Amino acid sequence: MNKEEMFNRLVENAFDFLFKAISEIEDQPKYSVIHFYAAVELFVKARLMKEHWSLVISQKQEADWEKFISGDFQSATLTEASNKLKKIVRSGLSKAELDAFKKVANDRNKMVHFFHEAHSEEEGAKFKRDIVKKQLKAWFFLHQLLITRWKTEFASWDEKITELDKELRKLHEFLQVMFDSLKPKINENKKKGVLYEECPSCGFEAQELSEEENTIYEAKCLVCGLVEKSL
Repeated sequence: MNKEEMFNRLVENAFDFLFKAISEIEDQPKYSVIHFYAAVELFVKARLMKEHWSLVISQKQEADWEKFISGDFQSATLTEASNKLKKIVRSGLSKAELDAFKKVANDRNKMVHFFHEAHSEEEGAKFKRDIVKKQLKAWFFLHQLLITRWKTEFASWDEKITELDKELRKLHEFLQVMFDSLKPKINENKKKGVLYEECPSCGFEAQELSEEENTIYEAKCLVCGLVEKSL
């Protein structure tokens, strides 16, 4: 198996895990979290693989091609991968991107070690909303990486990326309850002159804009919490 074949398999597996995560959010949210994070890790490692196969291996272990192709190796953690992207590939993750991915990673660890079923329907619905918020935010940043900074490396997957983006946008229905509860506050603020626009992450008209002109500020979505630098 050559490097290109390994890269393609990593990417295919990443897409498989993401589509699986979307299908599980309603009935199996625990597995949705686990599979979603697996996908994020694979996309990051695929970018490392595109540079050189040895970058996928943890810094705690010596790179060995025979062990690598047989699967007998310890892969880099998200933090290690981020450092390698920055220092070697020179296409590192921003603080916002890394933070979004780490939140999904933390949820994954909780699911694996401490998950328990929700005790009520209301608690279960809130649990799913929290998952969807983090997944949509992580996908927002990952999507931007795949179609902008890493566009050349993932150009062959444009159609699949577009298809996946459409599927993930359907998850915003889980956040509808949150948006509905915030609507009176948003409408009241609009009467006072506060401006809102559609959030690029969750799709709701809940991203609060600054009234000051020619000012760089942080626009925050009241629904999913995405914070963006805006002018």
